[in-house]
Amino acid sequence: PRTHGRHQAHAAGEENEEDLKPLACLHRQQVQSTESYQTTSNSLRQILTEFKMDVSQILQHHLQRHNEILQRQTEALCQLLRKSNETLNEIRQILYQSVKPASSGH
Repeated sequence: PRTHGRHQAHAAGEENEEDLKPLACLHRQQVQSTESYQTTSNSLRQILTEFKMDVSQILQHHLQRHNEILQRQTEALCQLLRKSNETLNEIRQILYQSVKPASSGH
């Protein structure tokens, strides 16, 4: 009877192993899936970081160029304003001189 009981227990153990095989397979798939997710997630994080750095560099470059252009435009406008001021002053002097004799002669 003992050997019969052992045989039944051994058979039951094999059945348990057979029942667990699908679970082990599912677990293995889950682990692989998790590892794959981690790898993908890390890759995406790295790509995003590099993308942010690229965009930041591009924006800085464009801002720098934009600032340089604005600086040149501002300088050009200042020169134009100075010339306009000089011209207006000359016109004012000419008008003042042409009006002055006429008013004194009256």
